[in-house]
Amino acid sequence: MPEERRPNTAGGAPTSPRPIACSGGETRAVIVMGVTACGKSSVGRCIAALAGSQWQFIDGDSLHPARNIDKMSRGIALDDADRAPWLARIVATARKLIDTRDNDSPSGDAPGLDRCATGIVIACSALKRQYRDQLRAIGPGTRFVHLVGTKAEIAARMQAREDHFMAPSLLDSQFATLEGTDEESDVLRLDVNESIDTLAATAVSLLGLRTDSATAANSTMTAEAPSRT
Repeated sequence: MPEERRPNTAGGAPTSPRPIACSGGETRAVIVMGVTACGKSSVGRCIAALAGSQWQFIDGDSLHPARNIDKMSRGIALDDADRAPWLARIVATARKLIDTRDNDSPSGDAPGLDRCATGIVIACSALKRQYRDQLRAIGPGTRFVHLVGTKAEIAARMQAREDHFMAPSLLDSQFATLEGTDEESDVLRLDVNESIDTLAATAVSLLGLRTDSATAANSTMTAEAPSRT
């Protein structure tokens, strides 16, 4: 019988995050995950900037089919059937952009991205264990950064966000869907209350990503203003 996984509503991350043991080899894909408005896109962009010029960022929201965006904008939560093709497209896009061991070249990449990327950072909610398992198909070097916050903290961030299709009423369903990551050894849990630069630098360090000094020096300037996605 599968192990029961209860929704994770814990309001904090470990005070002293530890490096992730890279048993699957060098980190090639970083999934920045968590509920809506936790800062996935902002932190993801900053991680990619710090990691070096051969790393690229993809906002998973850009790969949603139109019907998913329409549902969320009307306050209708997505179900597993809605998310399956979206996650498959994310996996296909990532595998086409990085040099995976099996050298697959599936279709479905996002337009305008350099196919010669050494690594990729993806903002994706990845709320359930089964979604994260699907994303692990990107390759053995896939790691996760879970941005953790309380419902009250996320609600405050969500109210301050502008021009995003996710209806605020969906926050409850996001937390209800979220399954804890504590038992997953390839997930780094970080507190959303840290600054974007601190979160990104911590992730780069603990995931063992190499840094491009020129890019790192300018990461604060090149990272976009917080989108809180």
